[in-house]
Amino acid sequence: MDLIIKSYIDWRAGISDFAFTTNQNLSQRVIKPTYFPSHQRDFIDYWKNKLTSQKRSILCYFASTSDTAISSASYEMIKKAYEKWPQNHYGLFYGNASWSCNLFVGEALHLSGMNILTHDGKYFTANQIHNGENRFVVINKRDPNEKLLVSEGDIVCFGSGHVEIVTKVNVNSYSDDDFCSRGAGRGDSSEGKEKCEAFLSTSREIDDSNITFVRVM
Repeated sequence: MDLIIKSYIDWRAGISDFAFTTNQNLSQRVIKPTYFPSHQRDFIDYWKNKLTSQKRSILCYFASTSDTAISSASYEMIKKAYEKWPQNHYGLFYGNASWSCNLFVGEALHLSGMNILTHDGKYFTANQIHNGENRFVVINKRDPNEKLLVSEGDIVCFGSGHVEIVTKVNVNSYSDDDFCSRGAGRGDSSEGKEKCEAFLSTSREIDDSNITFVRVM
């Protein structure tokens, strides 16, 4: 997911206006152009008349340039950008970069073989996951005997606005039980990385009342 995580980071930073996905079932996905002109003389017509603004935006992203800077002399540069665009990566132009936490969760589920989409072909929002919609079911943290029920692969909801994937559960003998998780939309350098409970950090204690766990059923 390296290119996907980078797209989340660049999207939030304002470097781009989209994120990547490998899910071919998502609606509004932007597919790589089926061809690139073989001659420079055909390039400007191709650029202006054969490509949508979104496809031009993705090609400019790979070329580290802007649409307004494109001319006939940009042919080789954009050709290289076209070659950098993986065939199985699609652009998502959803507007608000802070939504990428649910994109990360949806992408992780898709890559594990679970294609869970809303009726209009999008990934479920953090709030919808938190509320237990569709196949997402809120689970108890413990059974009646206080045995921990949370496990790796569950989805953790930090309130109703942020979700991540649980990657590790730590049962501690002398302190509160906690967990590690991986996610996006954090707005810091930990984007896409595993994050665990640590002193003076965001709480990842399992019994935190602001934290809910959800499982795909």
